[in-house]
Amino acid sequence: MFSVSASHIPNVVGYIERQEEHHHHKTFQEEFEEMLKAAGVEYDPKYLWHEDGVD
Repeated sequence: MFSVSASHIPNVVGYIERQEEHHHHKTFQEEFEEMLKAAGVEYDPKYLWHEDGVD
């Protein structure tokens, strides 16, 4: 979970409004991993994404 301060709400709203355009350049997975790194969250990519039918 991530939170945002009230002073950053306009930036978040702008991001949401441009999200479709933004994802033409970057996948959700790429962006999510960048957010984790920026927040200093340690993770192992093998536990983030599971494709159906893959064990």
